[in-house]
Amino acid sequence: MTERPSAGVRRALSLLVGIGLLTAVVWRLGLTTFLQALGELPLGVLPLAVAIGAVPPVCYAWRWRRILELADQPISLVDALRVTVAATTANYLVPAFGWAPAKIVLARRWLRMGVTQTVPSVVLEQLVDLTVLAVLGGSGLVLIGKLPIPLRSGTFAVFAAVVVAVVLLLGVLGSVVRRGRLTGMRRMLLVSWLFVATMLGDPLVWSATAGRWAAELFVLGLLAALSGLQIGWAGLIVLLAVPALAGALVPIPGGIGIREASGVAIAAWLGIDPAVAGAILVWHRAVTLLGLAGVGVVSAVAGEARP
Repeated sequence: MTERPSAGVRRALSLLVGIGLLTAVVWRLGLTTFLQALGELPLGVLPLAVAIGAVPPVCYAWRWRRILELADQPISLVDALRVTVAATTANYLVPAFGWAPAKIVLARRWLRMGVTQTVPSVVLEQLVDLTVLAVLGGSGLVLIGKLPIPLRSGTFAVFAAVVVAVVLLLGVLGSVVRRGRLTGMRRMLLVSWLFVATMLGDPLVWSATAGRWAAELFVLGLLAALSGLQIGWAGLIVLLAVPALAGALVPIPGGIGIREASGVAIAAWLGIDPAVAGAILVWHRAVTLLGLAGVGVVSAVAGEARP
């Protein structure tokens, strides 16, 4: 899994930018205050938090498997878990990969899947999550009385236009063959219809998506409660969705620094203790990564045990 050195350098630089941003956030909050906020969490509850943190990657892999199944490319859940865990790790650690192409590379190498099968499925996952995060973030802001966008007829028209554009974009991406040529309008419409059917018509995809983000929210709520952070469910939803959305849209590995900085800014805007909010987000990242590691170990053992 190699790539041009320039891409690796850009990836390493983006990682350094994220780490630098995270360091700046800690410095702005005050190192002593931040460490004190980190230390307020009872360590005895971490095993429970890590166990819950293992749910999102399982739901993530299950959803990807279902999306591939809808496209007549079935794979086993163990294979989906192995690729999901390895791709997430690579997106953090390997300088050659940007955003989420590691999943495409690993699917091609381990599962012998072509680009025209893997690219639409990965794009679908990103679109589903971005849509859910945008809806959650907007709903949370509405519930606490801070509307991000005025609710006017023009707003809904723009939203509808964006949805249509995304559907057509996905169709174009799915219709590109390895040499970059289009296979025709029929394939484009087929992949576009797959997007619509997956987003609106398949309960398993939405169940897996709901399970993933419900587990993320529960972990964040558990950490907030144990840290004594005074925040309601609406504020908790905003604290989860907005930083996650910001981290997903910025090409920095794992959204390091971006999620924490945006979370601290959101907390200050909502009148929440920013130091405690920042500490909770750091603990949340650590817990979910430990849960990912646990899923990786189990899936690796299960893969070796298969005949």
